[in-house]
Amino acid sequence: MAEPRCSAAATSSCHPGAGDRPSVPGPGRQAPGAPLFAAALHLTALGLAWALKLYYSRAGADELFWILAPLARLAGLLCGLEFTWAPGAGFVHQARGICIAPACAGVNFLILCFVALHLVFTGAGRLLAPGWRTVLVWAALAPLACTTALLVNALRVAGSVFLYEAAIYSDRFTPALAHELFGICLYLGALMALCAAAKGLLARPGQGVPVLTIACGSYLGMTVLLPLCNGAALRYGSRFLLHAALVSAGLLALAALALAVRQGRKAVWAGKGIRIRRCRMHRHRS
Repeated sequence: MAEPRCSAAATSSCHPGAGDRPSVPGPGRQAPGAPLFAAALHLTALGLAWALKLYYSRAGADELFWILAPLARLAGLLCGLEFTWAPGAGFVHQARGICIAPACAGVNFLILCFVALHLVFTGAGRLLAPGWRTVLVWAALAPLACTTALLVNALRVAGSVFLYEAAIYSDRFTPALAHELFGICLYLGALMALCAAAKGLLARPGQGVPVLTIACGSYLGMTVLLPLCNGAALRYGSRFLLHAALVSAGLLALAALALAVRQGRKAVWAGKGIRIRRCRMHRHRS
């Protein structure tokens, strides 16, 4: 007598738990509700960035005390100075003539870090699986961006203190120009490192948007394209053109450096591959 065949309906009873397994979307596959979930997070990120930008454009020193106070504390620890609060102005050091004003708060870089982290998060395919875990990971991007911006900006303030005292200036190479160049290099390097670290944690190897694309694109958009749309070229004229030229030069230099590092890695791996093949051929002959 032939054995009874196990029907498709009875498969779950033959293998306990087989019929209860949730469908997990594979690479590139979207779970139900993923487009709506992604749109909600994109709109939330855009709204937060816009609201903070609007708040910063209208805030004075008193309204920015929440970020100026820890910034002055960290910068003071780095450069060995003690800054005191001056209502309506910021944190000052009378003897050195230094003022950590609202323009030094680094809120724009905070927004930039958050936007870049959101793009890394999005490019890593995390929006393909809606759920509270994804929301919690995404929500952690805001304090991470704030902490990064605070630390990097403290380095910029402390570095600027030493730069202004350096005997390296001439009629063309002014302290203001050195300050801007230092800021561009520091911010771009920090943004690249932040995006690379976030991609390493969030994305699978070989997946996700390239770090160079996110860092350079977001920095260019925040520091040049957005001010250009707001009429900065008309208001500041040659000053804005110089700023745009310095940013563009910094981006090109960073891209060239990243390309050189990438080509160097390829050459190293190619050399290792040649040596491995030679060793195998030698063993085969012997």
